[in-house]
Amino acid sequence: MSQRQRRSPKYERALSALQERIEDGDYPYREFLPPERDLAEDLGINRQTLRKILVALNEKKLIEHEAGRGHRVTYALLKPVVKTKEKIAIVFYRPADYIQIDGYYGPIFSGIAQLAEANHNWLTQLLNAQRPIEETQDLIISENIKGIVALGIMKPDILSELKSLDIPMVAIDYDATKLGIDSIVEDDYNSAYQACQLLTQFGHQHIGYIGMIRGSEKVGFQEEASSVLRQAGYTAALKDAGITDTYTHIGPSGIAGGIDGFNQLFDEYPQLSAMFCFQDQVAVGAMRAARDKGLRVPEDFSIIGYGDDHQVNTLIEEALTTIRSGSSQKMASSAMDLLRKRMRNNERPAEKITLDGELIVRNSTAQCKNKAVI
Repeated sequence: MSQRQRRSPKYERALSALQERIEDGDYPYREFLPPERDLAEDLGINRQTLRKILVALNEKKLIEHEAGRGHRVTYALLKPVVKTKEKIAIVFYRPADYIQIDGYYGPIFSGIAQLAEANHNWLTQLLNAQRPIEETQDLIISENIKGIVALGIMKPDILSELKSLDIPMVAIDYDATKLGIDSIVEDDYNSAYQACQLLTQFGHQHIGYIGMIRGSEKVGFQEEASSVLRQAGYTAALKDAGITDTYTHIGPSGIAGGIDGFNQLFDEYPQLSAMFCFQDQVAVGAMRAARDKGLRVPEDFSIIGYGDDHQVNTLIEEALTTIRSGSSQKMASSAMDLLRKRMRNNERPAEKITLDGELIVRNSTAQCKNKAVI
C-alpha cells in the first residue's frame, strides 16, 4: 500500500482545500501562507498533519520554504479561472416579500447580499421558512446551494432539518449552537438588565414590560426568543433592586402593539410609572397611549425602547431612551465571516458571536415623582 493510500480522509480534505485556495489565487503568487498555527486551526488539523501537507505542496511546486520566513506561494495564475457563480441561501422566517419592509431583518439581508457579491462573487437566494421544509430542502439541493443563513428562524425543528443537509450554515438572531449551528445574537439579557436598572435607579417601583409574540395561524404563535431573554433581564434587574412585582404583556410588535400593550397593562395596573418595551416602535406606541391617558413623558411616566431606530425619533416629541443594538452591518459581516470559516472546516465546534448593546439615555426617562433615587 502506497504512502498516499495510507493518508487519512482529513489529510486528503485539507490538502485538497489548501491546494484549491492556492490555485484559485486566495493566496497570491510570491506571498507567504499564514503562520502554521493559524493555518492548521483554519483547516481543522494538527500541525503535524499540516507539515506533511506543506511537504506535498512543495513537491508539487506550488510553494517553497524559506528558512525563518515561512512558506511562499510559487504557483502563478497564468489565465483567469472562469467559474459559474456559486449561491448561498438566506432562509427568512417570513414570506420573502416581507424582507423589504422589515426594518430589522431587511438591512441585514441587504448587507449579506452585498458582502457575498463584493467579497466572494456569490449570488444570494432568498427562501421562505414558512413553506413546507421538504420543499425548501429540495430547492436548496437542486440549486446547489453552498451555504445557508437562517435569518430570524427560531424553531429548532426547522433549523435541525436545514442542518441535516450537511451544508455550512449560520443562524442570525437565535442561539442555535446546541444544534451545532454557528450563531450571531444580540446580548438581549444584559441589555434589558441595563435598561431596567436605570429605571430602578430613578426610583421606579412599578415597571412594566411589553414583549413580542411572532408567528401566524399557519405556523403558530410563540413569544420571540429575544423577547424571552429581555423579559428575563427585566425580571432580574427588578429582583436585584428588591422589587418583586412584575407586570408583562406579550403581543404584536409595532406602534399598534405598543398602544395595545400599554393600555392593557396600565388599565389593569394604574400604579405603573415606567415601562421597558421590546423595540423602539413599541415604545412609540406606548408613549402615544400614555399621552392619550393624560400622562406626560417623562414627567409622569418613563419609557425605554430597544434598537435605536433613528426613524423613530421623527415620530415623537421626546428623544427616546433606548438600547443601541448591534448594527445590521455588523450582523451581516459576522454572518459572512462565520459562514466562510464553516465552509473551510465544517467539522469544527459551533461558534457564537454575541453583539453587545449600549444604553442611550435621552429624554423619555426621568426620576419617579415623589421618589428618591435608589
